[in-house]
Amino acid sequence: MDDLIAANPMANPNRLAIGQNLTIPLVGSSVQLADGQSKIIKKVLNTTLTAYTAGVESTGKSASHPMYGITYSGLKAKEGRTIAVDPNIIPLGSTVFIEGIGLRKAEDIGSAIRGTRIDVFMNDLGQAREFGVKKNVKVYLLDRDNA
Repeated sequence: MDDLIAANPMANPNRLAIGQNLTIPLVGSSVQLADGQSKIIKKVLNTTLTAYTAGVESTGKSASHPMYGITYSGLKAKEGRTIAVDPNIIPLGSTVFIEGIGLRKAEDIGSAIRGTRIDVFMNDLGQAREFGVKKNVKVYLLDRDNA
């Protein structure tokens, strides 16, 4: 049901209309990446994206803090790779494909990251602020064996 709702953004998924067209997501289908690789899709999510940095504005840690830039999974956050997720929705260590952004790895969590909200790691605070909030972005959770 979650995959069906994610594939068909609507105001109230509990109220379908006669004649309404729905997209039926094919779990286990694949997504074609720019490098020609094909990845098996485990789940499709409709998400809200925001951005964060390692700085005090996002994490409460200054550059002098011993855990500055270290994710919940213990890895150093890296732009172009790291995202923060709700591990109840996207397990830590998972690879996702975010429409308009590309492949990212679930390495971090955050106090404001609940449900299908995802925080994309960026090095630059200005770029993170400029990123803003992006709603209704499709995210494909990729199968671990094929990611």
